[in-house]
Amino acid sequence: MPPSVFIIEGITGAGKDTFCTSFLQTLHADTSPVYYFPEETLGFHYNTVLWPGITPVRLSLMEQALDFVEEESKKTLDAVFLFNHFHISLRGSTSRIPNDLDFDKRYARLVERLTSMEPKILILQLEPHEIETKLHPERAEHAFSWKLFLQRLIERSPYATHKELFTAQ
Repeated sequence: MPPSVFIIEGITGAGKDTFCTSFLQTLHADTSPVYYFPEETLGFHYNTVLWPGITPVRLSLMEQALDFVEEESKKTLDAVFLFNHFHISLRGSTSRIPNDLDFDKRYARLVERLTSMEPKILILQLEPHEIETKLHPERAEHAFSWKLFLQRLIERSPYATHKELFTAQ
């Protein structure tokens, strides 16, 4: 029997944190173990996106997370694992990594392992007209680094605006 794995995906501002908070309240953590992993657990935070060499580190963290799920679900059959933004599309978003056969094999194996767990994946979406207002206004008001992050995302993409980029995602 595969473990109970839930993955909540979506672009910035789609409501992943809000959904996970609500979903966690419906899970019975008092009667079975519930493991919650925000995206920062896997090294995905806007402050780390520009770190040299971060993508292979993230892949290692993702592999270790699945190791934990596999081991823990053998010990506790009713355990639940909730990932807030597992970044399943990691390989698709790593065009700046040259063709690396080892990385590609590891990523393919990660996807196979995850698929064998039969995760329930919810992809939260925004309408294009909502994107401008949902890009974490609380960060934009106070953090120059957030603005710089958005600017650099655009510079690394074929898009002219963050709205175009996030709409494409």
